[in-house]
Amino acid sequence: MEKEATEKSTLRNKSIGTKVSEDEYAALEKLAEARGLTLGEWLRELVLAELIAHPAEQVILAEVLALRMLYLNTVQILGPGRETRDRGPAEADRAGGPGKAGDGAGAAGGAGARREEMSRVGRVKMDTQEVVDLVNSVEGEVNNGGFHQFFYNNAGDNTIETIQALEIIGAKNMADIVRRAAAMFPGGMPPKDRFARQDVLLEKYPRAEAFESLNDEFFAYPDDVARLLAKYKSTHGV
Repeated sequence: MEKEATEKSTLRNKSIGTKVSEDEYAALEKLAEARGLTLGEWLRELVLAELIAHPAEQVILAEVLALRMLYLNTVQILGPGRETRDRGPAEADRAGGPGKAGDGAGAAGGAGARREEMSRVGRVKMDTQEVVDLVNSVEGEVNNGGFHQFFYNNAGDNTIETIQALEIIGAKNMADIVRRAAAMFPGGMPPKDRFARQDVLLEKYPRAEAFESLNDEFFAYPDDVARLLAKYKSTHGV
């Protein structure tokens, strides 16, 4: 009874994800079935067992994650070739992560800031190489794993810039597809912070199929991105 009460008092509302090959997935499923558990239950047991077995390492891990968050927030503010921006209250609220998700005022402020950022797409400063890199990045991510992968990975940090980069080279239809995918997030734009964005993504759209129709539109290439990018690079001497 005491164990049951402890388990009920522990709210597990965070997700951990990784990618494996089909063969690896099948092998993991067999191991889980041998224990009479689902794959998710078995993996959670393994992870929690490690936390219990190595409490000192748990502290180190927390410190490493904190340093990583500090680094990502610094890069977010002082990105290469971009203007230095002071972090406003709404942006700071988003950087606070999912712990502030229950704060109605903070959530509303974050959504408003993202809508404001969206309205300023044409005012983000980028150099020629950044435009090329952003176009290549969104193509690589979406063609490999759809918009779910794009938003889950680091490429999603630069969603606004990616939309502008596609518009700059003349791929306005492709830019509109990315814009509509971004609009599926609360406030019309995903959080710039990767961890906050992943939390929203996994809560709202845990399955990649949520973006299937937009993926199909992207795969159809309504704009000849390869030709437009080649022309852009030639014009700018890249």
